[in-house]
Amino acid sequence: MREIKFRYKWKRKGDGHIETRVFSIEFLERHCQDTLALTDSNKYELIARNEYTGSKDKNGTEVYEGGIVRFQGAPAVIRWKDGGFFVGDWTPGAIGECHNRCEVIGDIYDDPELLEGA
Repeated sequence: MREIKFRYKWKRKGDGHIETRVFSIEFLERHCQDTLALTDSNKYELIARNEYTGSKDKNGTEVYEGGIVRFQGAPAVIRWKDGGFFVGDWTPGAIGECHNRCEVIGDIYDDPELLEGA
């Protein structure tokens, strides 16, 4: 059974600073909703819940939905679609090849500029 993790992103309302926390599904099931909140809900809003794909890139970095990877020389976004994770416009099976062929270079929240012109 694959390990299921979620990456949560919060953006501070005042200055736009982004905070990241990663939780396994086991952790979430053991703890209450308050554990997920980042300090003061008046200062932060939840902007994303990104699932761990179960794959790592060629450097051993975990690959998450919403991540940006360099795949075949170009940036590509990891997406969940039709019951599977996609690397850009590739088939769901391509995510399994990430450990050999892709490198995590950012994500769509912290690094949207990586997709400019892609």
